[in-house]
Amino acid sequence: MAGSGTQDSPYLVSDVYDFCAINDGETYSGNYFKLTSDIDFNDHETYKNGISAAIISRDSAILNGDGHKISNMTFSGTAQKIKFSSINNVEFVFVTVQAVTSNSAQIYAPTFNNCNFGFFLSSSNMGCIFGTNGSFIDCKFNLKGTSPQSWIGKINFNRCHINFVDFTHTDAAIFSSNVGNFVFRNSYITGTVTANNLDKILYSCTLINSFLALKISSTKSYYTVESCECTATSFIDKELLQNASFPSLTYLHYLTTSQCMDNAYLQSIGYPAFPAFPAKE
Repeated sequence: MAGSGTQDSPYLVSDVYDFCAINDGETYSGNYFKLTSDIDFNDHETYKNGISAAIISRDSAILNGDGHKISNMTFSGTAQKIKFSSINNVEFVFVTVQAVTSNSAQIYAPTFNNCNFGFFLSSSNMGCIFGTNGSFIDCKFNLKGTSPQSWIGKINFNRCHINFVDFTHTDAAIFSSNVGNFVFRNSYITGTVTANNLDKILYSCTLINSFLALKISSTKSYYTVESCECTATSFIDKELLQNASFPSLTYLHYLTTSQCMDNAYLQSIGYPAFPAFPAKE
């Protein structure tokens, strides 16, 4: 790879074989890497058939995607597959996670900035995508498939959009943590979920100027929040939630769909201008 691995002269990653070579810390001892083109794992002779073991583990490495895509990764097995210090400006598309029931991260970095994620889960834990801790800033998620366990961990979402696309969830909570609160700050959760074992949507979470417009189909009664706190105006679209109960929480508002889409009304209850209610995707 061209470059020297410094911030001013990062290694230039031009194809999937360059990407996998990042793990060679002797040849590429610098810590800065930059994509110069899209990376397609269908072009890799071995990994096009699936990834079951670690391919990159660089605790100090920083990846700048420069707006490019990494596509067609299929993960299986419990090992952590990709690890960086920071991942920025990347779009992950057509990523499949097959029957991973541990919470070992398939893609891990303490910080993700300005990244998009398109994941299909095949009977895999949501926690296995990124592990149980980290920060996501200005990121978007589209999640499809089936998960037997909630997204678990101490994760900070700031200016993020999480969208479930015809998702099936079989655990008692969609987001939960036993190691410290999830934090949703200036973020929103949308989409459609079928969850017939659901007891609560959010467990051990902190809401700060965030909202949930998630259509849930469930044959059970469930709570919207449990063991949560809300420290700045947030809201939930109550008309989208089948069989839900709505515990009272300071600064948390349960609104009709029309109220959720009325920016003047939202500002009247103290909700900031960011973000505007999203169009359907």
